[in-house]
Amino acid sequence: MNFTSLLNTTIFCALMLWIGFFAVVGYKLTTGEINSRGILKDREGNFSPGRLQLLAVTLMGSGHYLILLFSNLNQQVYKFPEISRELLLLIGGSHICYLGGKSAPQLMRTILRHLKP
Repeated sequence: MNFTSLLNTTIFCALMLWIGFFAVVGYKLTTGEINSRGILKDREGNFSPGRLQLLAVTLMGSGHYLILLFSNLNQQVYKFPEISRELLLLIGGSHICYLGGKSAPQLMRTILRHLKP
């Protein structure tokens, strides 16, 4: 068995593993075995635009990376693609905005509590 056929077999097996993983998770999400209720709600049960933004940016960023990965495989470049600076800034900025939105009310309460005589 030569190296090329071994590499192609390994890639095929890895793809089948990922397809199986996504199929099982997708099935469990649709049947309710994985609880996704409230994923876009805050502690009070209200819709959270911050969580929607965080989820959307994370899914778009990971989708972009998967496209780059499959593009490399089609060109027979067998290495992980470089993560662009823009993608890191987009996902990092999204997470900073989400965490800043979560921490701002607590920070304000703490500041106001210390300012009261």
